[in-house]
Order: sequence, then C-alpha cells, then structure tokens
Amino acid sequence: MGLIWINEVSVSFGGPRLLDGATLQIEAGERIGLLGRNGSGKSTLMKLLVGDITPDSGGIIRSNDARIAMLPQDVPDDLPGTVYDVVAAGGSERRREQAGNVRLTIQEAERSGKLVAEAQRISFAFADQKIVEGFSTVILRGDKVGIIGPNGSGKTTFLKILLGDLQPQQGRVRLGSGVRIAYFDQLRAQLDENRSLKDNIADGNDMVIVGGVARHIVGYLQDFLFLPEQIPAPVRSLSGGERNRLLLAKLFILPSNVLALDEPTNDLDVETLELLEDRLLEYSGTILLVSHDRAFLNNVATSTIVFEGEGRLQEYVGGYDDWLRQRTAPDGPLPTGLKEPKPRKDKPPKEKQKLSYKETRELETLPQKLEALEEEKQRLLDEGDLHATRIRDCVRVSAEEIRRFEQSMSGNED
Repeated sequence: MGLIWINEVSVSFGGPRLLDGATLQIEAGERIGLLGRNGSGKSTLMKLLVGDITPDSGGIIRSNDARIAMLPQDVPDDLPGTVYDVVAAGGSERRREQAGNVRLTIQEAERSGKLVAEAQRISFAFADQKIVEGFSTVILRGDKVGIIGPNGSGKTTFLKILLGDLQPQQGRVRLGSGVRIAYFDQLRAQLDENRSLKDNIADGNDMVIVGGVARHIVGYLQDFLFLPEQIPAPVRSLSGGERNRLLLAKLFILPSNVLALDEPTNDLDVETLELLEDRLLEYSGTILLVSHDRAFLNNVATSTIVFEGEGRLQEYVGGYDDWLRQRTAPDGPLPTGLKEPKPRKDKPPKEKQKLSYKETRELETLPQKLEALEEEKQRLLDEGDLHATRIRDCVRVSAEEIRRFEQSMSGNED
C-alpha cells in the first residue's frame, strides 16, 4: 500500500537545484536510507515529506493513513518545560545542505611553552554526580589528547576545567606560558543565530587573515562549501552540518597553539571529516579532542583520558583501540545480564591417546621446516631493510606452525 507519492518535484534555495524533477513512491513497511554528501538535499527531501516546506514545482500526495514524525538534528533552543515534557510532546524542525569540495587551513600562532597545562589532584561534582575526583595530568606542547567517556559523564566540563574556563572544586590547574586556545564548542555557542555568516566570521569586514594572507570573506567561506548567496543569510537558516563547517571556518582564522575540539565530527560528511583529520595531523600545536568517533580518535590522538565512572579518570597511551587493549576488567559485580560462571567439576583424566599417522608425519618433518624457515629468514635479513615486512611474515608463519603443533600435542597428552 502506498503512503507517499512524490511526483516531478523540484526545489532550490537560490542556488543549484537540490531536487530536479524527483519522483518517488513510498510503500507501507519500507525502510529507506537516504545517502548523499552534505548539500545534496537529504534534509530538504525529509522536510518535503513532513510538509515543513513546499516544492517549487511538482506535487506530493500523502495517504490519509500516513502519520509522519521527524527527528531533527538539533534540539530547538526555545523548547519549554522539562526533558520529560519535551520527549512526550515530540516535534520537528530544520535543515538544508549543499555540495562541493572543502578546503581547510589552520592558522597557527607562535609556539607555546613546553608545558601547556598541568592538573594537580583536581575534583569536581554536580550535586551527587562526580565528574572527576583526585585526577592529575601534565599536557605538553604537541600532545594530541583524546577524551573518551559515555554521554553525560562530564567530558565537556572536564575540558573546560583543563582550559581554565571552569575552576575545580579541589586541586588546581596551571596553564603554561604563551598558550593561545581556539575552542570548538559542541553547543555552537560561539555563533550568533541572528547575525549573518559574514558577520560571524569577519565581524562585518570583507577580508580575513588566513595563514598570514588576506583573503576575501566570500572566497574563504566557499572553501567551506558555502555559496555566495548564503553568506549574507543568518546563521539560524543553516543545517547542523553547515553550522559545524561555519564554526570550523571561525576557529581556523584564530591564531592558536592549542585546539580544544568538543565533538567536531558531528554532522560532517566523509570528505570534510578526512580533510579535518589531515589538518589536525599536520598541526604542530596541542590538541584536546572530545569525540565518540572511534576511527577519528585512533588516527589523531597520541594519548587518551578515559572516564571510567564515579569520578575515576585514567590516562592511556594511544587512541581508542589502544585504550581497549590496555584497559583491565574492573573489579566488582558483573554487568546486568551476565552470570557468574558455574564451578566446574573435576573430570577424570582422559586416557593418553597415540599420535595419528598424520601427526606422526608432521612431527617427523617439523625440524626440516624449521631449518628451511631459519634459512629463509637469514636470506631476507642479508637482503636489507626493504624486506622487513616479508621477514615479519616469515617469523609469524613459523610461530603459528609451532603453536598449532604444540596445541595438537598438548591435546593428546590431556
């Protein structure tokens, strides 16, 4: 049964058409994914389906049986009542996107001193929720620190404490000399909703300084995929992904030697995300990064600070996967849904079994195999460092064969 029919629909917002003669029928029970770059018109199509906007041409027919709800990207600022009231009431809102090739350049200031920040036994709590308790760390110039933790654990609060924007309730934080911080705000509070893109970035001027070079504001914002006709528009007209790109544009014209990034990857398309990652890897200053993006943390972070619950923070070397490898299982009760393993009864020892014919043959040929592998390893070593990968593979194969044989032997001895 059909629920929604889209017939020859076209939509534009003063620039290239986001939809051009689009035709689509949605049947009951279908689960449809919308794929596309920032700006390709995904959110525009969603708003057309909901009825928030009307097409420039064409028509949309909705079945009387259709009941449409939309989950917006951002929580509206003017929602009244409690969290429960908002969740119970539901709602729908905004978004428009557009395509292009993004170009990012980070404006770097003079190097900071060797010490960027030092936290000495800091503690902070909201009512009965412990954010951090008795944590100490030293952040040095060039460190790229990832901050990991569940939603609501206090990552943003902790970041503000490290930056000196929020005082700890116990302990102290000391910032080093020459520190210049550029802060990417998760809540986008640095953007004025009612001012234009141009006013937010250049404060009404026509030129901005990027990497020591004066650039026209239109050309600079086009590097972040904004169309010339969008530049005089107010920020409130932008989608979530566009706001993040605008905040990056604002961030990267600020001379800095410390970048504090609070969830910078939200709503960014893959191309923008990869380019941002490349620029951060090239950045010679210090980076404090809050993110849930596992791959992004793996590629950028050189160390991680992890929220482990009840105000406990632990520092690890490396990115997200490195933390997973290094962490130890916490003491205490098992998580809900898991049961303690039942004690096993001692079983009588199995009667020793003889080797099979195949296993006997493998045992007889094993010394020759090991000798051949040793000769191959020595030959590769003599050929130089270019064959290091092959050497590692050779050693790995040798170790695996020995391990398999030992397991086979131990199984027969049990």
